[in-house]
Amino acid sequence: MKHTTLITSTFLLCTLAFIVPAHSQAFKKGSLLVGLTEGSTSSVYSVGENNNPVRNEPIHGVRDPLSLEYGITNHWGIGISMGTDIFNINPNSFYGTDGLPVTGVKSTTSELTLDASYHFYVSKRNDLSLTASVGSSSVSIKGNNGDSKYQYTANGGIMRFGIHARHYFCKRIGVIGMLT
Repeated sequence: MKHTTLITSTFLLCTLAFIVPAHSQAFKKGSLLVGLTEGSTSSVYSVGENNNPVRNEPIHGVRDPLSLEYGITNHWGIGISMGTDIFNINPNSFYGTDGLPVTGVKSTTSELTLDASYHFYVSKRNDLSLTASVGSSSVSIKGNNGDSKYQYTANGGIMRFGIHARHYFCKRIGVIGMLT
């Protein structure tokens, strides 16, 4: 799934690079921005019973979002973003299962959001924007306790705020940094 998304995204990015005209600024009305990123993410993993956490620990993983944004004015943009966070969890550190045939647990979160961005600083090669997103999300936890495999899946909503910084080193290609 991840490879299919990466291949499709790369094809879309290359196609759009030749279709979308270059602008004299990094962002303005009519701009179409495509972001294909890879980075790190963190979360808090809790283990407990009856809503009483026995243990809360920060965990770290990888994130691979794809975003599309269209400039509706010289400062405002709307778009969509989709992504997956992947965490590998060591059950021994949470459940005290040393010596048991417990394998690692894989947890993934996925989301699809509608985004609104305000580009408060735009120059020829740089762009800073504030972003608000709302959409759907899901979490999936898969593991193996030695005797059987298990899976937990839940769906819900997501709302997030962030800041995006872009620097273009040529007309249509640049780098992006995001904090959400």
